[in-house]
Amino acid sequence: MIFQENQNIKNIKSQHHDQVPFIIPIAIPLLAGPGMFSTLLFNNKGVNELERFMGLILIMLSIQIFLDDLRNVGKNITSLILALSVSIIINRSIPIPHPDVGGSP
Repeated sequence: MIFQENQNIKNIKSQHHDQVPFIIPIAIPLLAGPGMFSTLLFNNKGVNELERFMGLILIMLSIQIFLDDLRNVGKNITSLILALSVSIIINRSIPIPHPDVGGSP
């Protein structure tokens, strides 16, 4: 895939005495990507500080998501306790029919 032999390369080889072109297009993004540009802009110290800042943002997001989920669980538990207590109160407030005392009429 990288060193694909096709007609153009064979023509180049024959024209330049069996020399293969040194520049491979698939490797250029690895050499001139965003990581290289950020390293040039911020130097190594700036990149380390940027990584720490992004880690801090990631920690803040994870804590926020955890607290939101904990609040939702609390709401669900509260509603479950409320529903159970209401059902217990309703069941106790319905009079239980007692059999007649004595013999048959």
